[in-house]
Amino acid sequence: IMVDKEQGRLVQRLPAFIEFLRGRWEGRGDSGELDIQYQSYINLSKKIEFATSELMDKGLDKENNQKLVHAINRQNLLLSLGENLYQLIGSLNRSQWSADMDTLIHNIVEASDTILLSAGDAFGSGSDEDLQMLLVITSDKGDVMDNMRLKYLSIQEKINADEKHVLLFITEQFERMVWLIR
Repeated sequence: IMVDKEQGRLVQRLPAFIEFLRGRWEGRGDSGELDIQYQSYINLSKKIEFATSELMDKGLDKENNQKLVHAINRQNLLLSLGENLYQLIGSLNRSQWSADMDTLIHNIVEASDTILLSAGDAFGSGSDEDLQMLLVITSDKGDVMDNMRLKYLSIQEKINADEKHVLLFITEQFERMVWLIR
C-alpha cells in the first residue's frame, strides 16, 4: 500500500514538468528548475526501488509477491516515463521554431498535460471510470494521437530540416509518453 501511495506521488509530480515549460514560455521560470524537479523525481524513485527490493527479501506469500512484482514493473515504467518527459520538456525548452510549428508544439504540450493530469486522477482514485478515460485518451486510435499525426503531416512541407528533426523527436517522445502511461 505504501509503495502504491509513493508511486502515486510520482505520478502527481509529472504535470509540474509541463508547468515548468509554460513558465519558461511566459518568462517566469528558471532553467535550473526542470533539473531540480527531475532530480527530485529520481530521488523518490530510488527510495521506492529500495523499498521494493527490501520487500523482495521478506518471503511474501504468493498473492503479495505478485502485487510486489506488479509494483516493481510499474516503477520501471514510471522511471522511464519521468525520463521521457524530462527529455521532451528539455528539448522543447531548448528549441526554437517557426510560427508554422507553434500551434503543433503548444497542442503537444497541452495534450501531454491533459494526459498526465488524467493519469494522476486515475492513479489517485483507482476508479474504473478514471482508468477507462485514461485508456481512451491514450489508445493508439484515440483522437489525441490521430490529431497529432495529422498536424505533423500537414506542416511537414512548411518547415526547414532543423525543425523537422525537432518535430520528429518531439512527436516520438510524445508518443512514447502516451505508450508508457497506457
